Amino acid sequence: FAVDFDKNDGVLLPSIFQNIYKGALGEVAGQIMLEGWGLKLNEIEDPFKFEKFDFCLKLAPDIYIDFKNWTDKADSENYRNQLVTKSRDKLTAINGKKVFIINMVADDFLIHDLGNVVTVSTIFRKQGACLYKLDRKNIDALVAKIKEAVDESYN
Repeated sequence: FAVDFDKNDGVLLPSIFQNIYKGALGEVAGQIMLEGWGLKLNEIEDPFKFEKFDFCLKLAPDIYIDFKNWTDKADSENYRNQLVTKSRDKLTAINGKKVFIINMVADDFLIHDLGNVVTVSTIFRKQGACLYKLDRKNIDALVAKIKEAVDESYN
């Protein structure tokens, strides 16, 4: 993935940069981070389930991970309710047990456990205009929550 762009005659549209490029970059960063904490993620290959969420857990393939790149709307209860409703509908459609919707960057770490949908406000804390820091305490809490979901589902 490019981290800077050379000057040339082409231009990357802002909407493509925000919605496509940063989304793909966030998925890779999130996957590497969770796998660094011992959670193996699998790509979703079933055509019926493809693109419903980003990944499933290797040990619990009916538990899903969906990375997001929210803006200020992440703090909106109305937005979160819409996201939870859509996610529950997708889970029902694919017979999934649970999904963790994980935002990449925000100011505060919050976990909202809403049964089969868990929203996580951030895994990287913003530390200035372009600097982000991984908070080990927060990531430990997230990984513990995911492992708890696996234990509940398979024990």
